[in-house]
Amino acid sequence: MDSKNKTINFLIEDECDLIGWQDDYLINGYLLRGLILKVTTLTSRIFLFVETEHEIYKNYIKVENGIYKWSEKLANELQIISVTNTEKVEVYDNSEDGFEGFICFIITEESELASTDLNNHLHGWLEL
Repeated sequence: MDSKNKTINFLIEDECDLIGWQDDYLINGYLLRGLILKVTTLTSRIFLFVETEHEIYKNYIKVENGIYKWSEKLANELQIISVTNTEKVEVYDNSEDGFEGFICFIITEESELASTDLNNHLHGWLEL
């Protein structure tokens, strides 16, 4: 994560490399409908929340037979994706009693998603 512009860089292998749970979540006192994505950065796995009304959700995520996938707007290959302007929040499942919150990054109104120019370094990193 780049803390200056709050950008998260993560890897995706292909369109099926999407792990997510859609539900209503309590975030910072607001009940929000969205998808929690579990993404792989170069050093760890993190959670990323995107509202179903956000342009990133509408443009880059599709649902086929109840399975979430990356849309055709992203190349169906191993690549590094960047999401800008994220914020660190604590998420609670609104419908589960006793559910402990967990740390997540939320995609904000200003966030944008793009394939990065870091892909040239990806193959070198994979060789290590």
